[in-house]
Formats: sequence, structure tokens, C-alpha cells
Amino acid sequence: LSAAEPLMAPNGAQQVVTYPASLVGTLFAFLIGFFINNCFTRYMDNWRAAMVGWSRINDLGLQVYAYVRDRAQALEVMRLMHAANHLCYGDLAGEDMLGVCRRRHLLTAEEAARLREPGGPPPFYLAAAWALERAAAREEADEGDDRGRTAAPVDPVFVLALDRSIVEWRQQTTLLPMIQMNPLPFPYYRNMVLLLVLFEVVVAFKIAIAGFEGHLPGAVDRLAGGALDTALFAAVSLVCMSIFRTSTALLMPWGGDDHHGATVDLPAEYFLLLPLVGHRRLFGGCADDLPDPAATIFLRPLA
Repeated sequence: LSAAEPLMAPNGAQQVVTYPASLVGTLFAFLIGFFINNCFTRYMDNWRAAMVGWSRINDLGLQVYAYVRDRAQALEVMRLMHAANHLCYGDLAGEDMLGVCRRRHLLTAEEAARLREPGGPPPFYLAAAWALERAAAREEADEGDDRGRTAAPVDPVFVLALDRSIVEWRQQTTLLPMIQMNPLPFPYYRNMVLLLVLFEVVVAFKIAIAGFEGHLPGAVDRLAGGALDTALFAAVSLVCMSIFRTSTALLMPWGGDDHHGATVDLPAEYFLLLPLVGHRRLFGGCADDLPDPAATIFLRPLA
């Protein structure tokens, strides 16, 4: 009976549950801070890699425009690089982008059919290899343009610059799926889920005991106190779950298996269309410089 005396004393149960509640609350606050930091760091790593890849393809556009005198060759290089960019993000999101590339005049029917062949390299990798192959092509062109420039093979020094931009683009864009292939350790995630459940249970007991001992006698007061306790627990639970769910959404910024369209998803379509539209405008004046307008499909109107 002596062991039960503290529970029978005024505020006895509340004093007993205070220490474990404080311990669990402190541990939860400490670990959820690290969890949020890890999730946000992973999200920013994805964003930085995407931005560097975007910068590299823009650098490539400037270099191709300045160094590749053969405008048909230049347009083919940019066409295939944008196809590779679309295919890379498509692989990342688990979507087939070959149809989109065809509608946006980034791949011919023959190229799309070859990329669909099973057992070959990743489609985006092969498209990037084709772009680099076109950039390094050594064919001579006899016709000049209206500015008096004669199309000639790209100087090897400039080919090296194009090669560096393409390789750096590949390094950054393939970093994105590599990040997704190395998820947050599952035991760490599982422990956070268990700790979240334990924290909510302890908080529920703490609020219930504090409310029970603080209520005045009377049915109306007990009913009002119970409603207040329920609202307080619901608010605490909502905040904790919101923080946890937002953090887990940051782990997969390119869309998860559920494809619910979380608001934290990075705008992959934005990263694809902006450089594509910009380069189509940059090279738009080259259509008149082409000896054969059918030499490339890159400048055709978007479907």
C-alpha cells in the first residue's frame, strides 16, 4: 500500500508521469531535429545537382552556338542533348519520356525505336553519346552562310570544351538517381516512427492525467475539460505528424511510388522546358542558314 500512496496524493499521478514524459519529449525533439536536417540536406542535394545540370546544358548551348559553324550539326547536338535531358528525368520519375521527346521533335522515329531496344545502355546515356559523337564529327561542308562563314569541322580545342560540358552534365544528372538509390537508413526511419508513436502515447497520458486532476467536480466541468484535453492532444499530434510527413516527403523530391503530387516535389518539367525553349529561341535564326531545312527537326513547332 505504501507504494500506491504517491498516486493517491494530490497531483501524485502527474508527478509520476512527469519524468518519463520529459525524457521522451526531449529525446523526440532532439532526434526529430536531426531527422529534419538530414531530409532537408538530401532535398537540397537534389536541387543543387539539378541546378548544376541545368547550368551545364545552358553552357553547352552557348558553346555550340559560338563554336559549331555548321548550323545543322549544331542543332543536331542540341536536339540530342535535350532528348538526353528529358530521358534522364523520365528515368528518375519512372516515366517513359520517349513519346514526349517525339512530340517535342527531339528524337526521330528511328532513334526512338533504337532507344526502345531491350538490353542496350540507358536511353539518356545513349542519346548523350550521340550528341557528343555529332559534336566531334569531322565532315567538311562547302556552303557558307549569309554572314560569310564557312561550315567546317569543329576545332579539337572546342570539341574538348563541348565534351567537358556534356560530361559534367552527365555527372550531375546521374547523381540524382544515385541519391535516390541510397535512401535514408531504414532502422533510422523505423526508430523515428516508433519514437513518434511513443511520444504521442506519453503526451496523451500526460494531458489526460493533468486534466483529470485539474478538473473541478461536476459533470459540465468534466465534459468541458475533456473536450479541452482532446483538442490539445489533437493539436500536438497534428504538429508532430505534419513535421514528420513533410520531412519524409523531402526524401523523394522527384515523386514517390504513390504519385500523389506532393507540394515539395521539384518541378522537373520546369527544368526541362525552360532550357529547351531558350535554346530554340537562341538557334531560331539558324533556320535560314541551313542548306537543307530537312537536315534537322529541332526547330519544328512544338506539338
